[in-house]
Amino acid sequence: MPTALRIMAGLGIAVAAAAPADDPRVKPDVTFTRDIAPIVYQHCAPCHRPGESAPFALLTYADVRKRDRQIVDVTERRFMPPWLPERGVRAFVDERGLSDEEIGLFRRWREAGAAEGDPADLPPLPKWTAGWALGEPDLVIEPAESYTLPADGTDIFRNLVIPIPVDQRRYVRTIDLRPGNPRIVHHAVMRVDPSRSARLLDQRDEEPGYPGMEWGEAQPPAGHFLGWTPGRAPYAGAEDRAWVLEPGGDLVVQLHMLPTGKPEAIRPQVGLYFAEGPPRRPQDTIVLDVRHIDIPAGEREYVVEESYQLPVDVELVSVYPHAHYLGRELTAWATLPDGSRLGLLRIPDWDFDWQDQYRYTEPVRLPRGSRVALRYTYDNSSGNLRNPSVPPRRVVSGNRSTDEMGSLSFEALLHSEAERQTLRESLLRQDLAKWPDLWTAHGLLGKLLLDRADLQGAILHLQRAVAINPDYAVAHNNLGTALTRSGRSEPAVASFRRALERRPHYADAHYNLGVELAATGRLDEAIRHYELALAVRGRDAELHNNLGIALALQGQEGRATEHFRRALAIDPDSSDACGNLGNLLLEQGWYADAIEHYRRALRGKPDSRDLQANLSIALEVMREIDARLPGLERAAAGARPDAHLLGELADLYAAKGRYGEALATARRAFELASAARAGELARTLSERLAELEAAVARQH
Repeated sequence: MPTALRIMAGLGIAVAAAAPADDPRVKPDVTFTRDIAPIVYQHCAPCHRPGESAPFALLTYADVRKRDRQIVDVTERRFMPPWLPERGVRAFVDERGLSDEEIGLFRRWREAGAAEGDPADLPPLPKWTAGWALGEPDLVIEPAESYTLPADGTDIFRNLVIPIPVDQRRYVRTIDLRPGNPRIVHHAVMRVDPSRSARLLDQRDEEPGYPGMEWGEAQPPAGHFLGWTPGRAPYAGAEDRAWVLEPGGDLVVQLHMLPTGKPEAIRPQVGLYFAEGPPRRPQDTIVLDVRHIDIPAGEREYVVEESYQLPVDVELVSVYPHAHYLGRELTAWATLPDGSRLGLLRIPDWDFDWQDQYRYTEPVRLPRGSRVALRYTYDNSSGNLRNPSVPPRRVVSGNRSTDEMGSLSFEALLHSEAERQTLRESLLRQDLAKWPDLWTAHGLLGKLLLDRADLQGAILHLQRAVAINPDYAVAHNNLGTALTRSGRSEPAVASFRRALERRPHYADAHYNLGVELAATGRLDEAIRHYELALAVRGRDAELHNNLGIALALQGQEGRATEHFRRALAIDPDSSDACGNLGNLLLEQGWYADAIEHYRRALRGKPDSRDLQANLSIALEVMREIDARLPGLERAAAGARPDAHLLGELADLYAAKGRYGEALATARRAFELASAARAGELARTLSERLAELEAAVARQH
């Protein structure tokens, strides 16, 4: 028997040697060209190709054959392609996981000898978009300088602060990130900081940006999550759901990076794609947040739960779960008013390194009264291979990656702005019921109440916000506004000054302080703060208009006129700037121009009695000019015209808006006055000539 068995084994070996997998007489059941390449091209190559985030390419037979054992292992463990949500709970856009059949093909192919197959069966290599996947952006921004990732150490979070160079309100349909060095970037999250608070954090660090997961006062745009992960196609966005971008702010790009063993420079670029106009559908973010996490060392099943009852109907369009390395199982669901339960997300094996935002293929409609909930389980034992602490240690809530977090963010569509405000207030009040010292919630709720003209409630919460965090400049500024509207001028001035002590280049606070100072007659200081605000927010029509008013009150009509005109260049429909410029033109005798600006102002304010009265005055004077002009023209046409008479005629032409004739006539008058050595008259005519030359230039 032993001999027979050895002979049989030998025969088996002989047969295998005589018919290898690449023997042309053998037709393998599974081949690379026919069966494996289509899977690799669709699910692996978007990242596993030159210039992308994966450490090696998977484009050719040789690439895949060399790593066939590894591919079988990571696909069977569903580690690759990275996709955390459990299938069947809810359908998401661009799901990256493999089917059981596709996973089985990899194993069958390897076990059968990993045959290459007929070259004719090989599908064409996909054509990936060069450059920006969504086409050329409307605006591309990047940090002023590169950040260098150290060669060694643990994973690093770095926040790069990028000024957004827009000089007027814009509406953003979507953004896309080009990480600059995708091999080292694990994922990125972006927020907008209109307050510029993140700049202060940046300035405290010698290197570009600042470390950690702290955001300052930066917030996601209302209802939008801005993120990037390797391999995920950028979201094209929707015109009717654009978000508002105000001038003067920054974009904060938080990069999670992994050292490679050598220093790596990185300088990401962010492309902004603008929408044609403002959003037509209100959108906001519903965030469930667990802030009190305290996981003992060795605890294998630490559970936290959180829920929130919707005060309005919503449509959920995406979900973004977040935990750190100890997270194990993440589940989210909604309980409807009738008691039925609707699954929203389940991740049975959370992996911090592959977190992502998941966009529903169809909006999930939840009626008012529904309760959305999360249940997260954490594993702080030595059996958790992702545990960063060996041996395990106690872990509490915090922003460091070695701390823990538990949050769930939904992008939600609403039916009206009023419902969005109801939702926002409800979320903030729930947060404050659980965490009374949450200064950001006090500040945001105070601003919401201020916008609603609930001044008493706004002042209460804004005072609480700055008491908890005295450096909260935005809350100081909003508190000043609430105090102003309550008639408390000096406390308001003090609040604006405190905001500027914390943030000297805070344009809103400079503007608000300027308004309050001007209202109380402190014009010199008001003008200085308006000018400081304009240094940051130069294309602000209201700022130019208010500065013009203060200058006019000081008797600086020329500078005032200049700022009113700048306001109208930015916003041609500004009734205030039109009316104010009309008043100056009326005082200066430029009646035709004054009439034009009063009429423009009345289109926006048809019931303004002041505008109507001033227009009537200008029209009456114009009728008198029309009566006088023919006689003056005849006198000026005489044999010996007089400089005084020509100067008066020039003024009438200017009053009629006939600036070319006015300029020519004033020049003749100036020549006569100079020849007659009439010094005072010549100086007056010289000043008038400069004004008329400017008027002629404006016409052209």
